[in-house]
Amino acid sequence: MALCLITYKPDEKREYLKFLNTFEHFDIYVIIDDNSTNYEDIKKQFTKINFIQIGDDVCMNSGFINLSYITLKKHITGWDKAIYYFTKIKNDYLNVWFLEDDVYFYSENTLLKIDDKYENEDILCNSSFKEAKLDEWLWKYIYIEFEPPYFCGMMCCIRLSKKYMDCISNYIEKNKTMFFLEAFFPSLAKHYRLKFIENPIEFLTVTHRNAVPNHNDINLDYLYHPVKDLRLHNLYRVMKK
Repeated sequence: MALCLITYKPDEKREYLKFLNTFEHFDIYVIIDDNSTNYEDIKKQFTKINFIQIGDDVCMNSGFINLSYITLKKHITGWDKAIYYFTKIKNDYLNVWFLEDDVYFYSENTLLKIDDKYENEDILCNSSFKEAKLDEWLWKYIYIEFEPPYFCGMMCCIRLSKKYMDCISNYIEKNKTMFFLEAFFPSLAKHYRLKFIENPIEFLTVTHRNAVPNHNDINLDYLYHPVKDLRLHNLYRVMKK
């Protein structure tokens, strides 16, 4: 099993790295978007974590682009690099968790329980998989190579199967690009008839804002986004012991 944290500069996320460095049941990967330095001190400090840096040209030349272009105005980000890595370089895991660095969850056991509960799904994410109304949201900015229906959701935290990753590879071989991640992952699941579940309860707290109004509301089995202050991550874990 693999978990992939997507971050820009890992030296700004040391508290998250300390947390992941304690995991025993997952192979931990950190995709570093920034290539201005090699972060050797971080790599030496967190020896249980695989730190991955991929050149922008690699993704550009292979079509792993545009997952975050609409919001970040960059053709290549950490998301594109993460999907490239687990599609083309390390494609031997049954499932891979992909997390942005402002996703909070209580412990490794949170993910293990979700894996046990949803063994056969090709994608887990916060999506209702209801057909999109294309005159709403961001649809007029999103170009998709196949015909509707299309779907969307919050994709800050997802789990994808090997079968799903193979379908991404197939799509990119044909189209030389991806499209906005909040539409890409659920729409591709439907297009390729992959297995999914509508709105798994553990993902409903992966939201656009106000993920944790009060620490007393935290469920140890749920995932939360956004929680950008990493000091709160540690505080929530202590309070729930």
